[in-house]
Amino acid sequence: MFEAIERRDPEAAGQAMRAHLENARSKFNSGSGRLD
Repeated sequence: MFEAIERRDPEAAGQAMRAHLENARSKFNSGSGRLD
């Protein structure tokens, strides 16, 4: 999925990946203690 985005628009792919990582980090920090 990310590869397809990357080929068309590297900047958008980077933003999507950053958003995904931020979301995972905030879930991890919210006290669940695990990355789903």
